[in-house]
Amino acid sequence: MRQKNKQRQAKTAAKTPEKSLPFFAVGAFFIALSLFLSFAPGVTRGWGLNHIAFFDPWVIGVFYVLLLCFWLPQTNQWLVAQITALSGAPIISFLRKHRYALFAILSLVAVGIFHLMKIKYILLGDLGLRIMQIENGEIMHEEYLSMWILNRLYVWLHAHFNFTGYQTVELVDYIVGAPFIFFSLCTANLLGNTFLKKAAAFVISTLSCTILLHFCGYNEMYAFALLFLQLYLFTSLLCLKDKIHIAVPAFILFAGIAFHLMLVCMLPSLIFLFYGKALWKRPFFKNKKTIFWIVLVSLPFLYLAFQKFARPMMLPLESTESAYTLFSIAHFKEFFNSQLLGGGVGFLIWLMILIYSIVFKVKYNLTAWFFFIASLSIVGLMFVFAAGRGLGDWDIFAFAAVVFNLSNAGILLGGGYKRKGFAKTSNTAS
Repeated sequence: MRQKNKQRQAKTAAKTPEKSLPFFAVGAFFIALSLFLSFAPGVTRGWGLNHIAFFDPWVIGVFYVLLLCFWLPQTNQWLVAQITALSGAPIISFLRKHRYALFAILSLVAVGIFHLMKIKYILLGDLGLRIMQIENGEIMHEEYLSMWILNRLYVWLHAHFNFTGYQTVELVDYIVGAPFIFFSLCTANLLGNTFLKKAAAFVISTLSCTILLHFCGYNEMYAFALLFLQLYLFTSLLCLKDKIHIAVPAFILFAGIAFHLMLVCMLPSLIFLFYGKALWKRPFFKNKKTIFWIVLVSLPFLYLAFQKFARPMMLPLESTESAYTLFSIAHFKEFFNSQLLGGGVGFLIWLMILIYSIVFKVKYNLTAWFFFIASLSIVGLMFVFAAGRGLGDWDIFAFAAVVFNLSNAGILLGGGYKRKGFAKTSNTAS
C-alpha cells in the first residue's frame, strides 16, 4: 500500500505545473487582496484583514516571499517531491510505528512553546472580569465547570505558591494546550493515508489556526471548551469509521457543554453523526437534493433555537436602536474579519474551495465523514454569525475555525474530490 502511494505521489509531482494554474490564479488573487487591504491608503483597517502591516518590513517581505513560493506551481511541486522523498526515510518509518509516543512528546514541547509565546497584554479577554470572578469564587453558569475548576485550582495554588488569578489561568492554558495538540495530531493521523497528507492535515487544521492563542495565557474561559471540541471531532471521526460507539462522542459533547455553554451550538451535529452512522445507506437520505432541502429548511429553526436557548443576546434581524443587526454590512465585515483573525488562512482556503467548485465545476463525494464535518462547519459558522456582537467577540466568532479548518484538510487532501484526476476518499490510516 505504501509503495503504491509513493508511486502515485511521484507521478503527481511529475505532472506539468499548468494543471495547477487555476489554483494559482485564485491564490494570487487573495494575495493581491491581502496586499491591498493591508497597505492601500484610505482602506478601513481591521485586525484580521491587515495585521501583517503591524510587523517589521523584513518580516512582511519574508512572509509574502514564502507565500508566493507555496503558491507558485513549480516551487510547490518541488516541495511536494522533497517531502515525498523524505517520507521513505528510515526515521519516518520508525516514527510511524511509534506515532502516539511522538504525539505525546510533541504535545509536551507545545506547552513550552505556548509559554514562550505568552500573551503580553493582560487586557485581552473580558478586561480581567473572569479573573476577578475566579478569585472571588463567582461561578457563572455559561462556563460553570471551567470556572469551578479554575477557582479550586486558584485557591490551592494561592495558598501554597501565592499564585494570582492571572497566573492560574495562564498555567491551565499551557497545560490544557498539550492534550489539545495531542488529539489534533490524532485527528490528522486519521485524515491522511500518507506521511505528507498527515503532516499537511495537522498544519491546515491546527497550526494555521490562530485560535491557538487561547493556550498562550489568554485570560478567558475557552481552553477547556476548545479541548473538548477537538476531542469531540476526533471521537466522531472514530465513530464514523466504526471504531467506537456513538455514545462516546455524545458524552464528550455534553461534558464540553458543562465547561462552556457555547458548545450547545454543536448539538445539531449529533443528528448529522447519527445520519452518518444509521441513515447514510438508505436511498432516500442519500439523495443530494433531499439533503440540501433538509438543511435549508432547518436553518431558520436552528436560528430560533439558538436565540431562545443558547444565548439571550443574539443579534436581532432588525432594530430601531442600533444599526448593527444580523444582516448589516458592519456585521458582515466584522464576521469576515474575525474569521481571518481566528482561522488564519483557513477561511480564505474555505472560500477558495467554494469558488473553485463553482467556477471550475469540481464535485465532492458526500462520504459520511465529509458530510458530518462540512455540516458541522456550516452550523458552527451560523451560530457565531448569529451570536457575535462585533469585534469585541472575536474569540467567540473564531471558534468555528477549529471545524472548518478540519474540513479544509479533508477536502484538500482528497477526502471529498469526485472529479477524475483528484484523489478519492480513503479510510486508511497508516
